[in-house]
Amino acid sequence: MRAIKLYVIIVISLILPLLAAISYSASRVPSVKTVTPGGIQVVPTGIYYSARSGDTLSSIALQLTNRREDWSEIGRLNKIDNDRNVPIGFNLFIPVALLPEELTQAKVIAISGEVTANKADGTSVQLNRGTLLTEGANIRTGNKGFITLALSDASHISLPSNSEVKFSKLRVVRHTQSPRTEIKLLNGRVESQVTPLEPNKGRFEIRSPLGVAGVRGTHFRVGIADGVTTNEVLSGGVAVGHSNKHSELTLKTGQGNVISADSVGKPVALLAAPNMENFSPVQSSVLQITASEVAGAASYRAQIAADQDAQTVLAETRSTNRMIKIDRLPDGDYFVRLTAIDQLGLEGIPRIVQLRFKSNPEPPVGLSPKSKLRAKEVAFSWSPVSSAQTYHLQIAQDPGFQRLLVDQHAISDTVFTTSALPTGRYYWRAATFARNNNKLEEGPFGESKSFDLLPLPNLMPFVDSGAKEVSFKWSAEPGQSFMFQLSQDNEFSSLLVEKNVSEPEVKITRPQNGIYFVRIKAKDSDGYISPFSAPQSIRISRN
Repeated sequence: MRAIKLYVIIVISLILPLLAAISYSASRVPSVKTVTPGGIQVVPTGIYYSARSGDTLSSIALQLTNRREDWSEIGRLNKIDNDRNVPIGFNLFIPVALLPEELTQAKVIAISGEVTANKADGTSVQLNRGTLLTEGANIRTGNKGFITLALSDASHISLPSNSEVKFSKLRVVRHTQSPRTEIKLLNGRVESQVTPLEPNKGRFEIRSPLGVAGVRGTHFRVGIADGVTTNEVLSGGVAVGHSNKHSELTLKTGQGNVISADSVGKPVALLAAPNMENFSPVQSSVLQITASEVAGAASYRAQIAADQDAQTVLAETRSTNRMIKIDRLPDGDYFVRLTAIDQLGLEGIPRIVQLRFKSNPEPPVGLSPKSKLRAKEVAFSWSPVSSAQTYHLQIAQDPGFQRLLVDQHAISDTVFTTSALPTGRYYWRAATFARNNNKLEEGPFGESKSFDLLPLPNLMPFVDSGAKEVSFKWSAEPGQSFMFQLSQDNEFSSLLVEKNVSEPEVKITRPQNGIYFVRIKAKDSDGYISPFSAPQSIRISRN
C-alpha cells in the first residue's frame, strides 16, 4: 500500500509541473497557434518557440539568440527557474530584444545627376537603379544629383542635391524582420518616409552632428545648415533631441524645430503650402513658377520630380524671390513640388502639382507689340514656324489668361490685327498647329508677352476766332514732346506746316480760307514715338 502511495506521489510530482506549464502557456498565450515542436510563430513583440524533445533553455537560447547565457532571461520571462529540459510542445516566448540582428541592404530605386557612393571599406560603388548598398556605405549627391533608396521594410529615404549620408546601421531582427536602421547625416538634407514600426518594434534614427531623430513610422525631413540641425514632420511623430539625449521632445504632424549646440528648439508650426500663381500645367521652355506670398517665408524651394511622391527628383532650386525658374526637361509628364522656408530654415508643407513639358510643334516667338503702344489698332506679329499649318493667338487682361479678350484659332498668317481693345495692360501668346502622323496637332504656347495700350494724343475741337493766328491744342502726358502737321490733303503730301513743340499747343499764322487737315504725334519721356493721330479736318472761313 505504501508502495502504491509512493508511486502516486511520484507520478503527481512529475505530472503537476507539466500540467502547470501547459496551463500557464495556454493562459498566457491564448492566441498562439498550434505549432509543430521545433517550429516558430512570429508575433509583433517577438517569437514563440515550440519546444521539441531534448530542448533545454540554454540550447534554445544558443539556437535562437546566438548566446547561451540568455537562457536565464528566457527562463525568467517564461517562469522557468532552471536550465532543464522543456516539455515538448511548450510555447516559449522570446522577445525581439533578445533576437540577433542580421545585415540587410538598401536598394537604389531612383537616381539622377551626379551621385557617388563608397562601401564601408572605402571602395567606390557604381550606382544604378537596382544597386544594393550595405551597412557602412557612404552616399553623396552633387550639385544636381538626387537619389532615393528603399529599405527592407519598404521605407524610403531621399537625398536632394549637395547632401551626404552614411548607413551606420542597416539590419533587421532575425525571424521578426524588425528593422534596425541608423543613418548618419553628414551634409545637406535627407527626407524619410518610414513604414510604421510600432507593430514589429522596429527602430529608425537619423543622426546629425548635433541631434537625433527617432521614429516609429512617419514622413519627415532632417537637414544640416549653418551649424544647426532642422527637423520637419510631414506626418506621424518624431522624437528629437541632442545626440546624447534621446527623445527630449516629440514633434507632431506639421511641426518642426531647430537643434543647436546649446538647445533643442521648441516645436514650431511649419509654413503652409504656397499656391502657384497663374501656373500653366503645360510648359514648353523654362519652367516659370510664381509662388503665392506666404507669411513668414524667407525663401521658396521648387523641385521637379518624375513621380508624385518625389522619389525621383530631377531638378530643384531655392530662391528668395517668389518667381522661380527651372530649366526645361524632355517632353513628358512631371510633378512640381513647391515649399516655403521660414526664417529658421524650416521647410514647410509641400504643394504638389502635375506638369507637362511639351515643346512640339515649336511655338512661335512673339515679335510685336513691345512693352507699350499708342494706337487705334493693335497689330500682333510673331516669327514663322516652318512646320506650321496655322496659329492660335490668345489676348488676355491677366497673366494667367483667365480673362480672355481674343482666342483666335486657325490664323494662317503671322500677323493679326484687332481694333477692339480699350486702353490698358494686356498679355498675349501664340501656339502652332502642325501636322503629325496626318493629324493636326497644337503645340504649347510660347512665352507670354505683355504691353500697355496707351491713348493717342487727342486734338481738341478747332475753333476759328478770326484772329491773325490760329491755335491748336491737344491732350498730353508729363514729359511728352510733339510734332504738329498741317496739310492741304488728308494724305499729308502737301504740307504747309510742320513744327516740333514741347507743349501741347501750337500757334500758326492764319492760312487762307479753305479746308485743311491737321494731325500730331507724341514722343514720350522714354523715347517712344507714337504714330500720328487720325487726320482732323478743319475749315478756315473768317476774314
